[in-house]
Formats: sequence, structure tokens, C-alpha cells
Amino acid sequence: MQPDDAGATALVAAAMLEGHIELPMLAALGVAPAQLDRLFDRGLLEAVGASSARLSAKVDASATLNVMSWSRRRQLHERIAGLLATKADRQMEAAKHYAAACCYPEARRLWVKIAQKACEEKRYADALSAQEETLRIWPANEETDTRIQFIKDMIRCARNCGRLDSAGERLHELLEIADLAQDHELKADAHHQLADMALLNLDYTSARTHLQAAAELAEKSGDEEEAVRRWFAFASFLADQIRPKEAHRTLTHAITLLGRRDAPALRSQLLGYEGLLLSMMGDAPAGRKQVEKAMAIAMEHRLEPEVSNAYRRLANLNEYASDYSGERDAHQQAIRLCKKQGAKEGEQSCMMCLSYAFFRMGEWRRAQDTAKKVMDDAEAHPLLRAGSMGVRSLIAAFRGEHRQARQWMEEASLQMRRHGVLSLEFHLMWAQGYSFEACSELSAAAHAYGRLLDFWGETEDRHDVAPGAMAAAAFFADHGEWKRVAQATDILHAVVNANDNEETRAARLAVMGEADLGKNDVQAAIVHLTASRDGYDRLGTPVERVMVRRRLARLLTQVGKGNEANVEYEAASAIAKDLGMRPLLASPSKQHFPQAKEASSELLTGRQRDVLQLLADGFTNKEAADRLHLSPRTVEMHVAALLDRLNCRTRAEAIRRAAEMKLLG
Repeated sequence: MQPDDAGATALVAAAMLEGHIELPMLAALGVAPAQLDRLFDRGLLEAVGASSARLSAKVDASATLNVMSWSRRRQLHERIAGLLATKADRQMEAAKHYAAACCYPEARRLWVKIAQKACEEKRYADALSAQEETLRIWPANEETDTRIQFIKDMIRCARNCGRLDSAGERLHELLEIADLAQDHELKADAHHQLADMALLNLDYTSARTHLQAAAELAEKSGDEEEAVRRWFAFASFLADQIRPKEAHRTLTHAITLLGRRDAPALRSQLLGYEGLLLSMMGDAPAGRKQVEKAMAIAMEHRLEPEVSNAYRRLANLNEYASDYSGERDAHQQAIRLCKKQGAKEGEQSCMMCLSYAFFRMGEWRRAQDTAKKVMDDAEAHPLLRAGSMGVRSLIAAFRGEHRQARQWMEEASLQMRRHGVLSLEFHLMWAQGYSFEACSELSAAAHAYGRLLDFWGETEDRHDVAPGAMAAAAFFADHGEWKRVAQATDILHAVVNANDNEETRAARLAVMGEADLGKNDVQAAIVHLTASRDGYDRLGTPVERVMVRRRLARLLTQVGKGNEANVEYEAASAIAKDLGMRPLLASPSKQHFPQAKEASSELLTGRQRDVLQLLADGFTNKEAADRLHLSPRTVEMHVAALLDRLNCRTRAEAIRRAAEMKLLG
């Protein structure tokens, strides 16, 4: 069979198409019907339907390809590519044949087209495969500007399909291109994207390095406004890492760079953010002045987005001053403005923060509804959905919905940390510690509370640790871990020294009361917890109000002040019941708590106490029945009764509550 024979062309074409070819294509390649007849008659081709054929088993495809010279094969690849390129569903095959024919511009054009279509349809993995084929045949020094934009698109597809390795390789290629071209802007952009990649891997050190490099390069490029924005982004990262002092130094540099430039929108944003940082550092009055300046600039220049942004900063400032009603009001005003402007992401950001303010104020239904709207919106930014999930996890934990709470806490924490945002970590650790404690998972609770206290030392926080440190100190006091109580005390002394407000003072008083117990000074503990209770009552945060009252009631019971203890228990129960905090219900609504010497005898019967003690010792119902010479059914009835008397849903919860009330031997 000769290489230029039309029959050979048919067989080689079929081999090139992986053994299967359409008969009209063979005709287009110059194979006459009579020549096809001979190929079919000799058993070299087999019919597949009415219009297709394939190589028969007697034909070796690899050997068939070798009967034709390289140049003729290249030409045949090109002709096949031209025929396939007209078919919408065979563009990828056409691109491969153009590449085999060394027609690289044509192949590249098709691969780009294929990648664009896949990207538009959000088939990012397919898009990335096409883009990788494109770069494989694209000389690095050819059409550099177009190649740079193509690589940027490729990075986006790689990130969207989770191929962070590929995205990282392309970003480093951009850095090399930028180095050769001395393109500081391109290099800064690559560093910024590498910072985002580092965050996804929870590599905060690398993220910090890349963000700072991006800002320095932008400043070096001479574009001062771009440099200001880069330094602003770096300051925001530091704030999200709870490093407000460092963030403030960075932001001050950005404000200095801006100088007297005519950029009112940017200036308003910078001043508003400075107000947030000052309040994070504990200087709310100075922060308020900067936010007022930001608001004045925005209003003077009629910059509606900046007006809503100033209200958001006012809300943030009020949060760090523990003015949660002020935070709520400012966020609601910002939401109204965002709706008017059609700024959906800004609106959702405010809604996420608003749900947290509702949680702290005890408006839990509104907190749930607000957070759910953001969390359920598939188009909302992942960070905002995660923050809203975090708020819902706090409510679930304190309502005793532990399985759901833990699932949400874990997912919310991971997603927020992947965006470099650590600001909710203190609250999630607080709720996690409480959840473990409520379920009598004491080693896990100790780990969570201990991690909370240790984490504070890695930050410059002067506010958010307060409720968690208070709960941690109470837990560690119950278990005689006085070094941890001292650690919590030191933390809250530092917090109050920097940010003296109702919440931080109340938390410190509660922790001082726990420390008093380590000195066996119950009277001093009662004084401190009473003052803490009064502070939390003025503040109005329900979880802390319940927790401190329960602690205070227990101490009052111990010193024989049963009536006063009963008042505190009932007040705590009323708050807990109103918000559905079942694990924190001190007692049934009409249950009175007598003096310590009377408590066990009046709350449970003698037999119920016997059963409870055996449960606490690890006995099953059957084993308890054998020990008490009762039937298993009778023991089950006693268990049901004591759960009801203690207002508990589980045995573990009943054992924990009984231990708190000194009902166990």
C-alpha cells in the first residue's frame, strides 16, 4: 500500500481519529466511493451504522500511521482539524489535530474558545484542562500581554475547582514575568493573590508577607492611590487577625501617603476604619471622632456608599464599646441605605453583624431569622455565610442543640479562618467549651476553655475574650485549676485597663469572684459576683446574666442564705426559659431552693437519690436495679422522675446538675 494512496489516507485518518471515522469526512479528504469499497471488501474497515466506519481488528493502528511520511501526516492532521473545527461538539478534537499539525496559533485559538465556554458554564475543571493545553503550545515570549490576562483567567478557574497547586504555579509564573518586565503593578497583584492562596491553606505568615510585599511594590510603582489601597488591605488583614495596634500603624502610613489628594471616598473609608481600630484598642471616644469625620466627608460629597460604610463603622465601634443596642441601630440604618443603593453584599455584611448584636441583646428569634437569610443565600459571600452560621451555632449551643451547634461551629470557624478572619474565634471557643461542659465531656471542655485563654495571648484583643474568659474561670474553679483561673483574671485585668466598659468590668468581677474561691473566701466571692450580676443586668446580655446568677445562688446556698439563693435561681431560670436555654434552666419554674442542709432532702426522694448516685457511679438501669433489689422498670420510673425534678433531658445533664447542687455523695 503506497503512502499517497487514497486508501492509505482513509486508514491513516481512521487511525488518527482513534479507529473511528465518519464516511462523509473520508469523502471530504478525497477518498472515492470505489476506494472505500475495496477497503471494506478487504476487511480493513468495518461499517458502524450507515455513515461511519472503524478499523477492523486485523489493522494495527500504530503501524498504519507509520506508512505515511511525517509531512503527509502533518498535512492530514491539518485537513482533519479544519473539518472538525466547523462542528461545535468537536472543537477539542480539532484543537488536538491542529497542535499535531504544528498549527499552534489555530490550536491555541480553539483551546481558548473551549476554555472560555467551559468557564462561562462554570465547568472550571474542564476550563482548566483546556487552559493547560493552551499554555503547553504558547511560547512564553509571544503575545505577552494577552498571555498575562490568560494566566489570570486560568488562576481563577484553578481556584474555583480547588486546584490550588496549579493556581500557585501560575501565580509564580506571573511573578517571573513581572520581574523581567519590571512591572511592579503586576507583581503586586500576584503577591496579593498569593496571599489569598496562603489564607486558604491557613498559612497566615505567608499571607502577611505577600500582602506587605504587594503594598510596598504598589508604593514603589508611584501610583499613590493604589499604594494606599494596598496598605489599607494589609491593615484590614491585620485587624482580622486581631492585631489592631499593628493595623493602626499600617493604616496611619496609608493615610499619610494619601496626604491632601482629592480622594474623598477613599479618605472617608480610611478614617472610618481608623475609628474601628481605635475602638478595638479600647479608645472608643477617639474612634468615634474618626467615624464622625468619615461621615462628614461622605455627606459633604454626597457619597452614599461611604455614608452607609460610616454607619457600619459606627456599629463596629459600638460593639467594641459593648453598646449592643447602639450597634443594632447603626447596622439597621446601614442596611436601609444599602438596600436603597442596591448594594447587596454590603447589606448582607450588615445583616451578619446585626444577627450577632441581636444574639448579645437576647433577641434570639431575630438573630436566627437575620442570620438564616444570609446563610441560606447561595450567592452570598462565603465569609458572610460562615459568620452567620457562627451566630446560629452560638444560639444552638446555649439552647442545648449540641450536635447541630458543633457542626456549625466547626464549619464556620474553618471558613472564616480560610479568609483570615479570627474575630469570631473567642465566641466559638466559648460556646464550644460550654457545649462540652453541658454534656459532661470535661476533658474536652477543659481543652476548649484552655485554648481560648491561650489564644488571647496570641492576639491584641481587648474585648471579645470577656464572656469566654468568665465562663472558663468558672469551669476551672469548679475543677480546682487555679492557675487557669489566675490566667483568666490576668487577661481581664489587661482588658479592663485598655477598654473599661460595663461588659469588661462585669466579666472581671465574675472572674475575681472565682479567684476568691481559690482562697476559700466565699464572702468576697459573693461580693464580686453580686457586683458582676448588677453589671450584666445593666448591660442586658442574657447568657452571662444566667451564668453569674447561677454561680451566685450556689454560693448563697453554701452560706445558708437559701431564700436569696432561690431568688437568684428563679431569676436565672426565667431568663433561660424565655430564650429556650434548656441546659441553663436552674430548676422548674415553681421549684424553690431551700437552705443547703435542706436542699437534697426536699428536691429528691431518698430512693431517687440512691438511683442518681448509682447512675453517677456508672451503673446501668439493670445494674442499679440489682443493687437496690428493684425491678428494672421501677428504676426507669425513678430515672424519669429525677430527670423531671432536675429539669434535665439526659442522664449526663442530670449528673452534672446534681453535682452542682451538692446532691451526690
